[in-house]
Amino acid sequence: MKDLELKDPRLFEMVMEEHKRQIKKWGIQNVHPFAWLAYATEEHGEIAEAIIEFIGGRGPQSAVVKEAIREATLNLKIAEIFLNDIKLHKIIVLCGSSRFVDVMAVCAWLLERDEKTMIMGLHLLPQWYPNVPESHIADHEGCAKEMDELHLRKIDLANEIFIVDCAHYIGESTSNEIEYAQSQRKPVRYFSKDPIGEAVIKMIREDLIREINLQEAFAVGDTDFQKWKKGVWPICRKCGCSNNNACPGGCFWVEDDLCSQCAGGDAK
Repeated sequence: MKDLELKDPRLFEMVMEEHKRQIKKWGIQNVHPFAWLAYATEEHGEIAEAIIEFIGGRGPQSAVVKEAIREATLNLKIAEIFLNDIKLHKIIVLCGSSRFVDVMAVCAWLLERDEKTMIMGLHLLPQWYPNVPESHIADHEGCAKEMDELHLRKIDLANEIFIVDCAHYIGESTSNEIEYAQSQRKPVRYFSKDPIGEAVIKMIREDLIREINLQEAFAVGDTDFQKWKKGVWPICRKCGCSNNNACPGGCFWVEDDLCSQCAGGDAK
């Protein structure tokens, strides 16, 4: 007999009807946890007996359903009692290229601060970490396969995943993580389409403006500075791409701070 994944809406209607029946019969219970344990143990015995009777051809399938609904209702009541004292937080896994770990660190902070979520993702290592590379530290240390597998296990624990797709870049590992998350019916959010992403890009833009303004006063006629400035500015307010870091497949400016991919246009 195959698991049908709780798709039958009648189940929840039956649970609520059973809940009403129990309230009518026993009223609102307020007892010691041991009493709830005793109730649950008794109900489990009842469903076990119903299944044994069904297997032996001595009991109807409806009896199994009846006892299962009774036990499910009781277990949900117990879960609700204990849940009342537990504040559950949504878990979000950050996914994306390790070249964006600094952006991920800011995203993690904003998600935890503003959405009160718990974040799992990549690690931003300090410069004093031995032989720290700019990106792909797992490849650098020979453990990429193990870390990719571990990231999938993080997704198993998560309520949703957040793709840090700066300049719309999504690498092979991240694509695999998206595919896996979708196969597990996990919601997928994208940095380039999310208010969190916009907030981070705004910070990056403001910091870059400060740097440009600071250097511009001392760089009159400096061709190297002008070349650098043209490469890093403007920066797209949605995805963070620039002339030096265009979106995959190419993009162009449709506004002073909006690229064609974010605007929905086709790159030329």
